[in-house]
Amino acid sequence: MLQVIKESAFLFLAFGIGVYTFKKLDLFYKVIFFQVVMAVAVYLSSYAITLYQRKNGLQLNNQWLFNVYVFLEAILLIVAGLIYFEKRKVRLSIMVCLILFLLVFWYQILTMGSTHFANYALIAEGVILILIYFAILYTQFSVPSFSWRASPEFWLCIGLIVYFGCNVPFMSMIHYMNLHYPKLNELLFHFITDVLGNMRYFFVTISFWLFFRQHTMKVKVSYE
Repeated sequence: MLQVIKESAFLFLAFGIGVYTFKKLDLFYKVIFFQVVMAVAVYLSSYAITLYQRKNGLQLNNQWLFNVYVFLEAILLIVAGLIYFEKRKVRLSIMVCLILFLLVFWYQILTMGSTHFANYALIAEGVILILIYFAILYTQFSVPSFSWRASPEFWLCIGLIVYFGCNVPFMSMIHYMNLHYPKLNELLFHFITDVLGNMRYFFVTISFWLFFRQHTMKVKVSYE
């Protein structure tokens, strides 16, 4: 139980707040929430698979599940970017990025197999998402009345940018690090998945709550 709390406490918090605020969320944030739901489902599935393999003396291997996770996460977060932007040129650029990610993902799966972690696909995903959510952040700062403290998009974007910004350099060296520096590799892996992962979903939780509160306040003003 302590391990679950350490690894994913804020993931489950984001899920709970997302459920509570879901009806008030717009389409952009509903897609973000679906990504949180998918992350919870993958985490629980991974925990169950690992537990089963250990009890039956099988080799621990759930890399295929995390390949599925990378695939679905990238699609959902890229689609959220498509929903956010209305300009045709920006949407076209995002679609090109989506196609590039799919090409990298399927190339690595076809050449290395589904049981080999698709780290190149995750790198492609990370670079693409950093660009998209930095563009969203830039758009938010371009609004004269923008207040970062009260902006749901600010907290969401910062969480994703920091997480993937640290993830991309590590994932580009993960196999080399695992071969030559396994202890350091394990330490960095847990830092990114546990510490930065929790930070990411803590910021997602804040963004859900801020959007919900702003929507509720607008409704109250309209009634008055």
